[in-house]
Amino acid sequence: MSYTPAAARDHIRSTFWQTWKDPQRGWAGIVDGDGQPIPLAEQPDLEWEADEPEDEMPDITKPLVYFYVRHYGSAPSSVGGESRKLVTRRGFVLVRVYAPAEGGLKIADALSYVVKTAFERKRGVGAGHGIIFRAWRPVETGPQKNGTFLTVSTVDFEYDEITGV
Repeated sequence: MSYTPAAARDHIRSTFWQTWKDPQRGWAGIVDGDGQPIPLAEQPDLEWEADEPEDEMPDITKPLVYFYVRHYGSAPSSVGGESRKLVTRRGFVLVRVYAPAEGGLKIADALSYVVKTAFERKRGVGAGHGIIFRAWRPVETGPQKNGTFLTVSTVDFEYDEITGV
């Protein structure tokens, strides 16, 4: 299946969204390192890259998740003359999870695990099945100046685009 970068971005967001809203695997079913539920009173705020720009140090009272998709490279090859090319596009998903000071590290880690559940070693879902996800990398950056905890997760992706069709 061939994608444009914009279509791939939509499918990547959809893949995450399906897991995010799932009652067992998404935000409502997060657990700590011992498998104990971490009850959240309400859904964390989720901001997509096209929404308002991120503040440097957000002032938050409940968990806040920023979701970005970034393309960084491509590898073209011919697939039927000079006008048709197969381009393997590569990029990464970046998810920044902020959690309030009280219980923040556990919450930030658990919400980052939702990213792993959504993407690690999977292909995109539905119409996005040709997108391959690899290498979930969480980084616990710890307490921030504003008293929140921050965890940053990245997941690599790859898909093909056929140009000149």
